[in-house]
Order: sequence, then C-alpha cells, then structure tokens
Amino acid sequence: MQAKGWMMFNVFVNKYHQGAKEALLKGLADEETRQAIDHDINSHDISPTVVKSWDLIKKIHYSWMKEPLQLLPQELQALILSALPQEQSEGLASLLRMQVTPPQFSDIIGRFLVDLFYRRYVASEELPPQLLPQTKLSFLINFNKNQLIELFDYLSLYDLSQDVRCIVDKVRLKKIFLSLSQNMQEFLKICLQQRDWLPPQPLPLDTWDGQKKTLIRLIHRRGIDRLGKALSAHPEPLIHHLSHVLDTGRGTILKKCVSKEVPPDIVPFLEGQVINVVKFISRSSRE
Repeated sequence: MQAKGWMMFNVFVNKYHQGAKEALLKGLADEETRQAIDHDINSHDISPTVVKSWDLIKKIHYSWMKEPLQLLPQELQALILSALPQEQSEGLASLLRMQVTPPQFSDIIGRFLVDLFYRRYVASEELPPQLLPQTKLSFLINFNKNQLIELFDYLSLYDLSQDVRCIVDKVRLKKIFLSLSQNMQEFLKICLQQRDWLPPQPLPLDTWDGQKKTLIRLIHRRGIDRLGKALSAHPEPLIHHLSHVLDTGRGTILKKCVSKEVPPDIVPFLEGQVINVVKFISRSSRE
C-alpha cells in the first residue's frame, strides 16, 4: 500500500476506532505499523475519501493532462476529451489541436472514463485537498489559478519595493506607481514601510519599456519565487496540489522555487507576507 492508502487507512481508524488505534496497530506486521505511523493524520472526516474524480479533476489545470492523454490510443483520447469538464476539454483540445466532439455515450459512461483517466494517469497518488496536512498556508488549497496569480503579483511588490527605495528619479518613480492598480499602489506603500528579510535581487527595471503589462510581467516571477520560499517548510502534497492548480509553466517554476536551503527563521516571515497579502486582497475586495 502506498502513501495515499496509508493516510486513508488512518482516517478510517480515527473515525471508527477512536482510542483503540494502538491496539489495532499491534495486529499489523512491523513494516505495516511503521508505514501507518509515518503517514499518520489527525482527520477523522471520511467524506473526502469519497470525493468523485469529476470534482477533483476540475481543480487540475488542463496543461498537466496533455502528456497523460497522449499516452492513450488516439481513439480513446477523443473519448476522454469529450468526457472531461468543459474547461479541461477545451483547453486540452487547443493544446493538442484536436476537435471536441459531442459525447456519444451516457453521463455515467463519461464519468467512468474521467474517473479511470484521473486515477490511473493524472493523479494516482494525489490526496483529496481536504486530507492534506494542516499548515499555516493550508488555506491556499481553496485558491483557483486566478487567485494564485493575483497572489504572485502582490507578493512581487515586496521585491519591487527594494528597487523603489533606490530610485531617486521622481519621474521614474511616478511612472512605476501609475503602472500599478490603485490597490497595488497602496500595498507597495505598505511594503516600503516594512523590512524585507530576503537578500535584495535587483529587478531589470533599466530595460523596462514603461508599459504597465510589461512591468507586471517583469515582477511576476519574483512573486512565484517568494511563495516557493514560503512553502519551503511545508509538506510536498501541498506544493504538488498548488503547482497543479497552476498551468505547467508556473507550476514547474513554483516547484523549482521551493528551496530547503531557506533559513528556518526566515520561513515564518515569508509565511506572514503571504498571509498579509491575502488579508489585504480580501479587505480590498470588500471595500
């Protein structure tokens, strides 16, 4: 039994054998007992274990399904493509330059095909989000792609603030601020009042053409890098989940930015930045 199976095992033990777990484990072989202990989990909610693949696959960006789908015979590719949720189906069809044909089978058959594709080729060992280990940033499992991209953009303002402190040209400063939305301008001012514990990494602002979209594109990668460093002390399943909510480009970058070399005393500071950004965005959306 693999990691996912042992975590599921612990959920059922917590639900139906409360207070008797130790006695139950005595009936297992030594290696099985070790696996059960290594993959312990506090949850006793069994509902995530019956979440349907149809709901889980909606959370995965379609770009991650391109290679798994291409492993299948072409006839089966067309069937899977027509059975997938609309966003994944249309996105994959665009990537593969295929036409999506209306399904010629019942919804039950379609859901069966999606379940087979998800469990065998897409996420055979992926845990339901509700069973991921709880951490300070566990709330991010509820974020969609657009919310994560917005998070990156705001996190990157911490990096931009380091460069802004060194700019003396008032005209250039004004141009930078006017290239940001009003809310981002406000948050940049907050960043300027705070100390950043990450070593300065100057942005190539000398090559900036003065366009708003170019500035956001220029700093966006820094936001991904900052979240990756904030996730350095977090369990791999959370990182895997977030990277697959994103497209393969951003998701791969995020995983590469997760560095176990980040000093442990810096991680809480970066976690705090993530939480502060989320609170600011939430508050701004209500105003």
